[in-house]
Amino acid sequence: MGKDEVVRVSSSQQNLETAAQPAGRNVWHYALRAALSAVALGLLFLKFPPREVGQALRAVPGRQVAAAIGVYAGLQLFSALKWQVVLDGLGSSALWRNLARLYFVGMFSNFFLPTCVGGDAVRTYLLARRQGEWERPALSVLVERFTGFVALMGLGVVGAWGVRMTVGGAAQRWLEAGMGLVVVGLAGSLMLMGLPRWTAWLPQRGRRVLARLSAGMRQLVRQPRRLALLGGMSVAFQLGVTGLNAWLGWLCGVHLSASVWLLAVPLITLASLLPTLGGLGVREAASVVVLTPFGVSAPRALAYSLLWQAVLLLTSLPGGWLWWEGG
Repeated sequence: MGKDEVVRVSSSQQNLETAAQPAGRNVWHYALRAALSAVALGLLFLKFPPREVGQALRAVPGRQVAAAIGVYAGLQLFSALKWQVVLDGLGSSALWRNLARLYFVGMFSNFFLPTCVGGDAVRTYLLARRQGEWERPALSVLVERFTGFVALMGLGVVGAWGVRMTVGGAAQRWLEAGMGLVVVGLAGSLMLMGLPRWTAWLPQRGRRVLARLSAGMRQLVRQPRRLALLGGMSVAFQLGVTGLNAWLGWLCGVHLSASVWLLAVPLITLASLLPTLGGLGVREAASVVVLTPFGVSAPRALAYSLLWQAVLLLTSLPGGWLWWEGG
């Protein structure tokens, strides 16, 4: 490893270690995220009667919620396997069970830890600490997330194509807007990753991240079988997540076609990326906005989204114990 590379990796280590510590500013950052989530939920419940939302949630059998938690946990274990495939392709390695532990720790940190970094950076930090180097763990997380995002946006395009002839009026306008968003998200991510001239307007840190991502993807392109495997795993995971969303929606009385769900889940997920507490509040608002044009009542859309958040939160709880045990 050259001198410049050593300096860069050391700087990354210092930045992550600083960010992962619950310093005072990170506590305030966490409090701000929680406040934004609380405000968003408060506004939703002021507009839509909580009693109707509660009725939809009370109709959901507890055993179905437990089953959904099991399914989502299985999807996270599958993601850990995909992460292992990425690491192997980048010339590194890690035991699947260790990566699975780190996945659950990352989920827990998204909800509960007062840091300004989030679950992916926590995963990077803990894996890098185990392996004694920073470049490939950080790159593996970037590539793993990027391939999942591309798969999600691709499914959104398929969903938009599937429902384009079956809707009209307001739903048609939302469909056109939604399809535009997922196409822009898919094309933009590919352009930013593959064409450096498109990143000139970004801050230096953003350009550095995209340069690493581009380098990692080029390394995997030279392994076509592995890249095809990653693509298939990404699509399978996103189909599983979409199916789980549709199942939870059905439990709350949200009955939509598969094509609508393929379009809705990417749009709702994009909204969830805004800086709130695990997307809480923003995701619920997005669910109402996206689903009501397709004939879903706002209280049922809100109930579905809250049920999804409950499944995520409950699935993440083992990550707290794993964190306490040392990650």
